[in-house]
Amino acid sequence: MGYAAFDDAVADPATAERVQFDLDEGEQLGVSSTPSFFIDGEPVVLETWNDLEDTIEAAVNGAE
Repeated sequence: MGYAAFDDAVADPATAERVQFDLDEGEQLGVSSTPSFFIDGEPVVLETWNDLEDTIEAAVNGAE
């Protein structure tokens, strides 16, 4: 993607609408920083190195 294509995308009102939509959705979900992770609609709280991997494995294996 060249500079002109980037500039066109930034200037496109649809881009601003999409960014606003994502911002509003993040606020509704309680996102306060990025990256933020959700599994099955629930936020994942990362406190230790393996929390994300462990939560994904639990969700895949049906554990709570």
